[in-house]
Amino acid sequence: MMDTLPDPNMISSLLLTSGDLLDQGGQVDSEPELWVRAGKSYAVPIMVERSGLTLKWQFSTQPKGIHFSVAYSEHDFVPISACEVLIPTTACNSHKEEIEGELLAHKPGVYTLVFDNTTSRFTAKKLLYKLYTEDQEETRDELHVT
Repeated sequence: MMDTLPDPNMISSLLLTSGDLLDQGGQVDSEPELWVRAGKSYAVPIMVERSGLTLKWQFSTQPKGIHFSVAYSEHDFVPISACEVLIPTTACNSHKEEIEGELLAHKPGVYTLVFDNTTSRFTAKKLLYKLYTEDQEETRDELHVT
């Protein structure tokens, strides 16, 4: 039996869809001051309805860096511990420079960006992030239009 209880140290944003991102000009910004408490993580799940979309992100933190990872599952409401890890947890010096990355979605499902502050016992991190999507099919269509 799979554990379906949520991680008590994980706080999550609303489930975004790739359609939400495309409808908003392909971009979503975080609230002006999003804080990830000490000992907690913040997850941003994005439902991708079809393959061929590129997910892009930019983020920075203050006063110190944060750990970052990306996980995948075919369905929503799957605990992060049961998801496939696409980008392993990496320490980021996001307080010194903005971190940028991207990932091509090869299949539909939920791609979750995780900002992990569980290693910090006392310091909350102010997180600013932007999410973008790029539709590879639309880009290909634009390149072939005469």
